[in-house]
Amino acid sequence: MRTLSFLLLFSFSLSAHAVRFNVTTNKVVANLIFLRTLSGNPHASKTLSDSILASPFHTPDLQKLAGDFSTLDLYQTIRYPQLPIERHSFREVWDIIMIAAAQSAGIEDFDQRIQGLIPVEERQALIALLRQSSPVYDRMFGQRLFPKLEKAIQAYRQQKPKIEEAFAKLRSFYHSAYTPDQQFQVVLYPIPGERGHTTATPHGNVLVIGTLTGLENYDRNIGVAVHELCHILYDGQGAAVQHALNRRFEESPSPYARLAYSFFDEGMATACGNGWAYKQLNGKEEKGTWYANPYIDGFGHHLFPLVETYINNGKSIDSAFVDSAIALFKDAFPASIYDYSLSFNTLTLASEAKNQEERQRLRNMLGKYFTVYSFYAYTPVMDAATQEAIARANRTTLVVSFDRQAENLEHFMETFSIADTASHEVNHVYSFIDKQGRMIVYINAQSLEDVPRAFQFLEEQGALDPTRVLHYY
Repeated sequence: MRTLSFLLLFSFSLSAHAVRFNVTTNKVVANLIFLRTLSGNPHASKTLSDSILASPFHTPDLQKLAGDFSTLDLYQTIRYPQLPIERHSFREVWDIIMIAAAQSAGIEDFDQRIQGLIPVEERQALIALLRQSSPVYDRMFGQRLFPKLEKAIQAYRQQKPKIEEAFAKLRSFYHSAYTPDQQFQVVLYPIPGERGHTTATPHGNVLVIGTLTGLENYDRNIGVAVHELCHILYDGQGAAVQHALNRRFEESPSPYARLAYSFFDEGMATACGNGWAYKQLNGKEEKGTWYANPYIDGFGHHLFPLVETYINNGKSIDSAFVDSAIALFKDAFPASIYDYSLSFNTLTLASEAKNQEERQRLRNMLGKYFTVYSFYAYTPVMDAATQEAIARANRTTLVVSFDRQAENLEHFMETFSIADTASHEVNHVYSFIDKQGRMIVYINAQSLEDVPRAFQFLEEQGALDPTRVLHYY
């Protein structure tokens, strides 16, 4: 097995002024999150969603705006072919929209910043939706909650020197290609209450963080911010580093390597941000749960001692670190290779979704039953690009066939040499581990409306049965 050769290729200054942070709020960002949440996006804050639905300002007219928002195709991807397909080798248009929004002084300024990014009609529709929903958002949340974010902003600014010092060490540990003069923007948007479900997402050099406005102490939120910065550092590794890491995981003889790799980004961000950085900023380790997902939380806790040793000794990720991470994942989740919820963490998704509305509906159906952190989506199933993606995928492959069932099923059974036969006119699921060690799940449904029952069946089953390939639901 080849060792990671990138240790000698990169070195970084550990200046305490290695990066600059601007912590602020932005109404355009908050308004976009508002519409996305209202449209039923599965990755939105449940607390924010519940607050919107319970508000007296939530009306059928407002809900119609959310429905119109969900029809916009804001998730087209820009592919970077120089990066490994297993990594975040693409950017969604949504990422660029959020970066533009974070830099915008208002809706009109935002409109100018996204000129040419999406088709004219879609851009005009998006701007019209922002104009219509903005007054409602202000009455519902903005006027009373934005002033309450000042306390959180001050907490970030007080910790800024320590954050910058920690980030410099993490930049070296990750082998990230970001230069010392890089600027980052942390944008807070309000979520009412003292406790609840919050979300935070990185978009290029912008972090968008949902912040509870009733908190007395924001130390944990700062740890979350560093967690998201770790995602940026991981994505910001150069192509050579990414390929070297990718090879190490791929060439590992461990059957747990594939799953450990799929959770590596989130597990590392949890160990580094919620674990190591929190301890650096507050002088003590945060007790209890660090991440709502039990698998990410468990992996993060198992990785933390290893991460702490490496960073405190000025070491960077190397071959031994990767091998240890795989072993730690096995220790944390010995039955994981058959677990649907774990294996669905990263997906190659092939389906018969015909348009943006159907693609979004399918995403929402999947998100209701499983947490998916990364996936590549392809349509239709029999398209040459789709079949090529399935053949080369180094991750769980999920095929959802609710049209052209006979053709799709025949090709699937031939491709994977399936002996157990089922009629394309009956709802069923095939699930197995293929010769490459990948989990393969094939859903045959009579219509898109039948697909949620398949996801519910898989969730209830919990784990793949290696002695049985065919299931009816």
